[in-house]
Amino acid sequence: MQIKDYYDILKVNPKASGMDIKKAYRKLALQFHPDTNGNSRISELQFKEIKEAYEVLSDKGKREAYNYERYFKQAGGRKTENNDVTPAWILQQSQELQTRVSRTDPFRIDRDALQYQVQHLLSEYNQLMLQQADDSAKTAVTEALLAATKPLLPQQMNVVALLLVKVAGSNNELIKKIHAEVTERKWGHLWQKYKLWVALFFAILISWMIYRLK
Repeated sequence: MQIKDYYDILKVNPKASGMDIKKAYRKLALQFHPDTNGNSRISELQFKEIKEAYEVLSDKGKREAYNYERYFKQAGGRKTENNDVTPAWILQQSQELQTRVSRTDPFRIDRDALQYQVQHLLSEYNQLMLQQADDSAKTAVTEALLAATKPLLPQQMNVVALLLVKVAGSNNELIKKIHAEVTERKWGHLWQKYKLWVALFFAILISWMIYRLK
């Protein structure tokens, strides 16, 4: 079944804030309300879709579930019942996700949707399945998901890291690897954020030193 694009219906970006979604809804609701369009049947159907989209996107829980569903459909995935889940299946899905992310333009990746899919792969039931698997399976899944989540922001990665640590269980080496990756990304993000200011500071400092030496 084709999933409706609620973001397109409200004419907002998938990363839109709650306030942006509310503003878009109010504007469109006023524009397409049946009362302002002579009780037109077309306007009534449009208004109904707009209201449906707002009810989902304005609710944090519903929006998260929708984002995952939307991303899953776009990725061509297939939902699996719990009784079909095995460590091998989780590993396969993790590696497929890693491949899709590596082939996607980093600037076009929907980070929220990526985070939701990783969280789905690391659901409580899936965590239990992985905790019962051997260390090689845990390590392979962790490495695939660490690679797949490179586009995530530090605060998003912190959420994923907590789930990966649960999967690692008593494997201290794997836990250290997860923490090291999170720390490295945190510093990498800070460097990308402030490197221009650092370069500017040193350029000014060098210019000042040259001036003092004259």
